This record gives sequence, structure tokens and C-alpha cells, in this order.
Amino acid sequence: MPEGLVAEVYPVLRLPRRFFVFDYTIPQEMNLQRGQMVRIPFRDKTILGVVRSVGSKRGNPERLKSVLERVKEWIFDDVEMDFFEWLALETAQSVSAILHVAIPPLPKRIPSLSTNISEGKSLRVRASESEEISRALEKMRTYRECFIHAKDRVQMAAMVVAYAYMHPHDQLAIFVPNVWDATCLLPYLTFAGVTLLTGEESPSHRLAAIQSFRKKETRIFLATRAGSLLLPACVDAIFVLRSSHESYKQSDRNPRYDARETIRFFASHRACRLFFLDVMPRTEDMVTFGPDRLCISTHALPEMIELNREKNVSPHPRLSYTIFQKITDVLESGKRIFCVYNRKGKARALRCEDCKKEFPCPQCGGVFTVYETTIQCHHCGCIEPIPLSCPGCGGSHLIERGFGNRSLQEAFQKAFPGITVSLLEQNHLEDLEAHILLATNVYTESILNSFTPPTDIGCVILLDADLPLHESSAQSLEQAIRMIEELRGVAFRLRADFLMQTHVREFFQTYYQNPLSFFQKELTLRNTYRQPPICRPMRIMRRGGDVRQSRFELEHIREQLEGYHPIDVLFSFFHSRTTQACPILSFSVEQTYVPDLLVFLRTLPDHFIIDTNRNL
Repeated sequence: MPEGLVAEVYPVLRLPRRFFVFDYTIPQEMNLQRGQMVRIPFRDKTILGVVRSVGSKRGNPERLKSVLERVKEWIFDDVEMDFFEWLALETAQSVSAILHVAIPPLPKRIPSLSTNISEGKSLRVRASESEEISRALEKMRTYRECFIHAKDRVQMAAMVVAYAYMHPHDQLAIFVPNVWDATCLLPYLTFAGVTLLTGEESPSHRLAAIQSFRKKETRIFLATRAGSLLLPACVDAIFVLRSSHESYKQSDRNPRYDARETIRFFASHRACRLFFLDVMPRTEDMVTFGPDRLCISTHALPEMIELNREKNVSPHPRLSYTIFQKITDVLESGKRIFCVYNRKGKARALRCEDCKKEFPCPQCGGVFTVYETTIQCHHCGCIEPIPLSCPGCGGSHLIERGFGNRSLQEAFQKAFPGITVSLLEQNHLEDLEAHILLATNVYTESILNSFTPPTDIGCVILLDADLPLHESSAQSLEQAIRMIEELRGVAFRLRADFLMQTHVREFFQTYYQNPLSFFQKELTLRNTYRQPPICRPMRIMRRGGDVRQSRFELEHIREQLEGYHPIDVLFSFFHSRTTQACPILSFSVEQTYVPDLLVFLRTLPDHFIIDTNRNL
């Protein structure tokens, strides 16, 4: 290279958001270009860096350090570099911090990687599903990007496998929301050679997996959210399975990104095909793909039991007469029952009847859940013994409100003596072979393998379809319907009946009468009330410090934000297991103003935790 050139380098290091690039001189015998990985001296150690640009010398080059070495095995092209810079802006982070998360440490020797990680299996589906799978493949031929409906995870996998057989020369990237989904799906993809990346591998094996797919030693790149930061350039088609799952958004640590958005960026800049597959789309998909490319199958109305109509003849407020009759019939046929109820404990809350005092958690202000001898806060983990009297008025008339899964377990055991009833929840798994399985979502998310399901379950029952409706979220109805459809798919794969209990049958009927019309109305409502996707919700929280000082600083930021353009601002308080309450500045901004606002957010000090696309 000509003498006197200087390289702008992003250090691969978790640097504060205010840092940009560092200048280094280039040895005359070294050729560098944008995207080249190098080794550089940084403070008192040698680290990796990625070249942003190469240009003529500026200022006093004698004071600059020199690039030490060019890493020949790794170079990023322009699209990949644009992606890292875009994601840094989108998440209000430094590019260096993004690179630090995306690039695993380079080992001295890259280990060999076995492409057949487990024994391959043949994927079998019912003959009745062939028509729906054929329709999906036709949509994939017609559209380069679209949403495709599938009954369950097995049918999604069948669509992907069929596509892989029809396009034998294509490199495919398949994303799943969690490690369990990847583990269940992996054996059915080994026919084409598969690279697995879940984020749980060691850095050396993670690097080996990425390099293996980049060199086209395998055809399929199977990954969770972690894989979306280093999508290889050779991908021809991307499949996002269970595309509505909340795990695609990283909300608990920086960078707080949504893998679906990073995948969309890659697909649009690489001109590769992109397919979202799930039991139902999100309202956001109406904007992402457009109504013409939402391939939604018509649904028959599931069997709904209205609790309000049966409350006078039901033996329990949460267990209708119809449910008890159905369970009796199924048990008599020699089959088992799978019930889903996403509320733990014995009761929802504790209350004093004398002074009407509730019992909030003293650490975080959340609601205590009642257990046999304790009250527990599921938000912060606080556990206290059940009080004998009200701390406010001294009264002893304390009553339990609502029902948890333990009270339903007692009701089942009382109604069906001699029948085993087991609870299945996080960190508490009882007998998986019991006659009645009373589970939270943990069973379907991390225990049940839909590809090899049990054959002795005769009925799947959603005991309270209304629970998501109590969440203060614009997506609450959408989430409630999605839970119904996911469990309906489980029942389909188990060859079992499906029933659900609800107080508001009419809420769900609107979707099943016309799914596309439902999403169009939902989008109109969100636009009216300035909810996503027309507006983008964000959040700023100060790490550490005094609560009053934090609030003062956030108030100052609020004034600065309002100087840019009108925004909807809400102050709230956040609590965690290890910290006291701290103020949060939550606000929503129209998509038009987002680019300017992101530039401003990157100027804030690093003690502010910024989520630029928070979940509502």
C-alpha cells in the first residue's frame, strides 16, 4: 500500500456508545480494505479490530499506533459492514459493542466441526396436510417475501424440508426462537448437512460453525437469535419459524435488538428470499409484508366453553360442567388429559376483608401469589410467610382471591379420586405420566417434542383463554388468540380434541370469522391510538445512582426530546431482584422521527440503559 495511509478501525470491544473509530497507520507491505479484520494495539493489550475505511493521513501520523497484523481468514463485505453500523444506530450502541457481541474470540486453532451432529430422521406428516404444504410451496415460488400460516411446528418443518428438496443448490438459513426448538428440529435437517448455532456453544465451536457454512460445507444454517448477527453472505433463502415468538427480541441486555428486524435488513440487502412461518401473523406483519402476502388459512371456530353460561352448574369457578364431562369421557376411554393454565400458586392474591388492603410486594410493589404456607412475588423473587393478621388494621379476615394451578389440582383430585394429577411448571415438574397433566407454557416450550408426541393424550384443554387479555399491552388480544392457535396445533399433532374456556367468546370470534379483516381493524386501532407499528416505543433507564438524581436527569432528557418533536411520554418505576425502584422514561415516537431521535440517543452517557424498540 502507498506510504502514509491511515486506517479507521472499530475495536472489537464493548466500548461506550460515544466512541466511534480509532486511527492506525498501515505498514507499507500490508493491504487493507473496508471490512478487513486486523489485530491492533489498544491501551496495554492486543485486540481484534475491523477496518471501517482507509484514507490519507490526517493530523500528526507520528503519534498513531500501527496495525499489527491482518487476519486473513475473515473479511466482511460492504453489506455486513453496513449492517453492523445500522444495528449500532438502531440500538443506540457503539459499532465496537455490536462487533464484540457478534464476533466470537478467535482461537489459535479452529476445531473441526461435524456436520451430522445427530442421527438423521425422516419427517412424516399426515396425508391431509399435503394440500396445505403444497399451497405454502406455491406461495414461496410466487413471492420472495411473505408470511405463511402453518398448524404447528411439525408442519412448519415440513414446509422447510420440502423447499430444501425442491431447491437442492440453495443455501438456507432457518431461525427458531429457542434451543429446544433447534434440538427437536435438527435431526430432520441432516440430509442436507446442517450447521447449528444456538449461542450456547463455546467461542471456538461458534466460529467453526460460522466458517463451515460460509465455506458451503453445509447447506443449512440452523440458529436461534444469536445467529442473526453473523448471517453469511451465501444465504439464498431465510425461514423464521414461530416468527411471533417473544424470544426473538433480546430485552434483558445490550444490544437490545429484534432478530426479525436484523434478518429483514439482511434479506433486503442480499436480495434473498424471506419467509415468516407461524400459527398466525402479527399485526406488524401487515406492514412488513402487506395484506396480499399474508398467506393465512381459514380456521374453523374452536370449541369454546362460555364460563358465564355454565357458572350455575359448574362444580368450580374455573372448571365448567362441560370440562368435567369431557374429562370423564376421555379417562374412561383410557386416554390422558393435558390442561394448560398459566397461573401459578394456590391463589392469585391475598386481601383483608376488613380494610380491603391488598398485600403488595415490599421490594417491588408487585402482586404476591399465595402458596400453601408462603406468599411469593414472581417478579422479584421475594418470599414471605402468610401473615396471620392484616398489618394495616390488625384484622384476621384474610381471604384468597383468584385461583392458581395448585387450587385447580386440588379440585381435580377431589372430583376424580384415584386419578393422578401432576403439576408441570418452571423448576417444578411432577409425574409426566399422570392421568391429568396440569401445565403452564413450560411444557410446550421445553418438554413436549411435537415431532415425537405421546400417543395416549385424548384431549387438550385451555382452562383460561382470557388471561393474556388482562395484560396492559396493545398485543393482548393477539397474544390470546396466538396461545389458542398454538395449543390447537398441539392437539392436532396429538390427534386429540381441543377445548377452551372463556368469558368473552365474541372477542375471539372476530378473528375466526375473517382473519385478514381482524388484522386490518387491529392496525387501524393501533394507528388511531398511536401504538406500534405506526409508532415506535422506547425506554430510557438510569443505571445505579440516587432515585431523585435519576429522575432529575430523565426529566432533563424529556425536555430535550420534546424539543425535537411531540412525543408521548410516561414515567414509571422499575424494580428488580437486586436493585431498588428506579425511574423509567418511556415514550412513543412516530416512525418518521425515529432516525433523528436515534442520533440524539447515541449522545447520552453510558449509564443510561436505552431500549430503542421495547416490547409493550
